This record gives sequence, C-alpha cells and structure tokens, in this order.
Amino acid sequence: MIDVLFNLTTGLLLIAVVVGSLLWLVSFAARSALKKIEEEKRGVRRCEKCGYDLRATPNGCPECGRVPTEPKIILLNFAKIGARWPRSSRTLRRVGLQETLQPLWLSESMAEAEFFARFLIACGIPPAIKVIQRNASGRQVRIAQVEVWEDDLDRAKELVEMFKAEARTADLSL
Repeated sequence: MIDVLFNLTTGLLLIAVVVGSLLWLVSFAARSALKKIEEEKRGVRRCEKCGYDLRATPNGCPECGRVPTEPKIILLNFAKIGARWPRSSRTLRRVGLQETLQPLWLSESMAEAEFFARFLIACGIPPAIKVIQRNASGRQVRIAQVEVWEDDLDRAKELVEMFKAEARTADLSL
C-alpha cells in the first residue's frame, strides 16, 4: 500500500513539475514576443549581430563593434533589371549559422521590393523582405526593406549600384 501511495505521489509531483515548466516556458515566450513588438512600436533599434540596444550609441555597437548600415530609398531602373534577368536561375547558397541579415535597399512599393527580391534569387542571392512602419513628417509610412545575408551583401550592393536610376532623399529615418 505504501509503495502505491509513493508511486502515486511521485507521479503527481512529476506531472506538476512538467506542467509548471511548460506554463513558465509559454509565459516567457509570450512576454518576449510582446516586448519585441513594443520595442518595434517605440522604434528601439538593436544590433543585428548581438542584439544590443543601440538607442544610446546609434553609430555603432559597443558590444561587438558592428557599425550599422542604413539602406537608402533608391530608384532602380526596373526595365534594365528585366533586360539583365539571368536566363537560368543559379542555385541558392547555404547560409552560414553565424550569418545575420543585413539591410540592402528600401522601397515605398512592396511590388518593387518583391520584383527585386525575385531578381536576387535568380542571381543566387537569398533575400528577405521586412515591412517597416515609421512615422515620417507626421504621417505613417510603410516601407519595404530588402535584406540579404552578410556574405552576399557586397555582391548585392553591386547589383543595386548597377541598376540605380537616381538617388531619392526622403524623411524616413530608420
């Protein structure tokens, strides 16, 4: 009888520990997600490499030394891109475990960002598109930011320079 009670008590205790651990894990994940959303709303910038808060040091990360690169809104000549589209798509390279996404180019048009991202894929460069909402000159602006992995950044910047039509300045500070 004592063995049965001991096994029952041990089993209930084990179940309580497992359920408690799962509840703690879910609450931790939810708090982390809510904190990230709140930081994005407030415009808190973090280092892409180590996650350090860059509000006090916007020109560089004191933790890892990375200097943040700010993409600009640039008009691209999409007719020229269409004419230079690769006839056969290259195979996308595997991304390294330590690589981070780097901002490459901004566009006020999601269609342009998607077109350029498809061109990068055809050139063998795996891109990502991030939608950023910022308050510029008292109005809410939605910007598409095309990002590439850090090992592809130089090659992708060359493509942006090759197809650049003209620079456009805008009050869209990131």
